[in-house]
Amino acid sequence: MHITVPMPETREASKLGRKYFLFTAATMITLIAAVLFLFWLLRSADLELRNVLLSETRIVAGSVNLSRISALTGTEEDLHSPDYLRLKEQFSRMRAANKRFRFIYLIGRNPDGSIFFFVDSEPAGSENESPPGQIYTEASPALHHVFQNQQETVEGPYTDRWGTWVSAFVPLVDPETGELLAVLGMDVDGKRWRQLIIRQAAFPLGLVSIILLLGIFSFIVLRSRARLRLSDKRYRQLFEENNDAIFIADLQTRKFVDCNKRAQTLTGRTKQEILSMFADQLHPEDVVVETMEGFKRQASGELKTIDSQVLTKDGRRLYVSINSTILEIEGKAHLMGVFRDVTEGKDAEKALKASEEKFRSLFEHSPDGVLLIHPQQGIFDCNAAALKMFGLSRKEELMDKHIGIDFSPDTQPGNVPSQALRRKYIEQVYQKGVASFEWVYERQDKSTFTAEVVLSTVTYSGEPVLQAVLRDISTRKQIEEALRNSEAQLSNAVMIAHLGPWVYDVINDVFTFNDAFYAIFRTTAEQVGGYTMSGAEYARR
Repeated sequence: MHITVPMPETREASKLGRKYFLFTAATMITLIAAVLFLFWLLRSADLELRNVLLSETRIVAGSVNLSRISALTGTEEDLHSPDYLRLKEQFSRMRAANKRFRFIYLIGRNPDGSIFFFVDSEPAGSENESPPGQIYTEASPALHHVFQNQQETVEGPYTDRWGTWVSAFVPLVDPETGELLAVLGMDVDGKRWRQLIIRQAAFPLGLVSIILLLGIFSFIVLRSRARLRLSDKRYRQLFEENNDAIFIADLQTRKFVDCNKRAQTLTGRTKQEILSMFADQLHPEDVVVETMEGFKRQASGELKTIDSQVLTKDGRRLYVSINSTILEIEGKAHLMGVFRDVTEGKDAEKALKASEEKFRSLFEHSPDGVLLIHPQQGIFDCNAAALKMFGLSRKEELMDKHIGIDFSPDTQPGNVPSQALRRKYIEQVYQKGVASFEWVYERQDKSTFTAEVVLSTVTYSGEPVLQAVLRDISTRKQIEEALRNSEAQLSNAVMIAHLGPWVYDVINDVFTFNDAFYAIFRTTAEQVGGYTMSGAEYARR
């Protein structure tokens, strides 16, 4: 009998093959699970965004005055209707307040089943405006279903003459008759919708990507120690097709020894150009020291990722998030850096910061008093003009208080209870988004002043709050009262003196008389034929 005893190298290769098979199988299972998880994640993000869109459309629908819709005809006659103009202005403001929505509109249905536009958020005369009565020929079966069953829905992406959209539709029904008055539609651009889905799923998706990436690189490191050539093809494919830029540099000299395609795209350089560079040259001079120190802290385990900048070939600065690790290649230590381009996010962060600074500047320097109010907790911020109005010197004196309670007399003009009126205006704000009114406030020294108030809902740090803008009109009120008193005195003087004044309208050639005038001539308005007459008639008499 001849027995072949495997050589140690053969046994080692066999063990390596089994380990490779098991590891490959585990990797494939993980990848499949990751793909399934990704699809589930994107689907969940899509459903959640649709629920949010439908909820926001309901809120807008709740702010629409149904009586204004009932007054519309769906024809060109509406162009001069105050109700049409008010709805158009309301939709335009809502659309300007939330750029995520491209169109906000009301649509109705004719007896023949065709769907037409009542009013939309586009500027009058603009290219994309839908005038009243315009037929929406591309209306989908889902939209017809909304009219037939009065059931709200979100559909899309679908395409019409204006583009590709994801749209929410909410029927507006007369609560007394149950009659369908119109359907409110709000559109989000299809491309924007995909971006929102990706953004919604970005964090868990990134986490899964990092876990997979670490697993893949662990596999590469393990295989390179035993048989680097065997895994080179698979490693190279994963390496080259990675969505993040990967750079590998000699740990001692810091000179690059390898990079993938994404690294070339990120820097705008060829692979040969990158391999002729050192790691220090990849970054702007003012961040090199900080970046190199970050690499050291990553190697020691103090940091997982560092934020830095990459200098492209054409001189542009790109913001990157770097995850680096030390690996051994052919017995020599190398530093591998995985660079993720986060420039777009940084630019958005800067824009948000600039917007917040602009708001703060307008807030602080406004000549009107501005207060931000939490519905339950009270005032949490105000500007200097508001403090001055209430005769205060520190914001703390207003914090956590309610101006409609703590700084108001018991009643308003007309002997109306302040608290009842306050609840009415707050309810109006939540229904229509804004309320304008006059209010008498009481300072701590019991002196009062009258203010024009614009109360509206705004979003602050992701939470809905109330914003009150106050303008002191006490002086104007005093002038108006003095004018009324003067007019009353003049009227009394005329009556006492038995004067018979008349007024002549030069433009229309019409005289207007009163009873005192007719009494002087011992006649009456009934005998003459009224209180007005033309200039020719007056001359004839």
